[in-house]
Amino acid sequence: MSIYVDFAPEQIHGQADITANLIWPKTSKPVSDDIQVTAQGSFSSFAIDRVFAKERLENGEMKISFDAKGFSLKGDAKIA
Repeated sequence: MSIYVDFAPEQIHGQADITANLIWPKTSKPVSDDIQVTAQGSFSSFAIDRVFAKERLENGEMKISFDAKGFSLKGDAKIA
């Protein structure tokens, strides 16, 4: 299942603190399946203008994680 999100950079506001980890294999020519990528972090004071028609997502406090199994974004925000 793919989900496509279409937001312009100027619509998104807030602070992010994200750490990404890359584990690179010790081979001369690694392929993408050999490279492990994980990321985790948080968003604070997160907002997206016009997220649902004219509605705004605001006051977001969210945790994000990404690994080979998928992507997760959890937290609270207000639609105004």
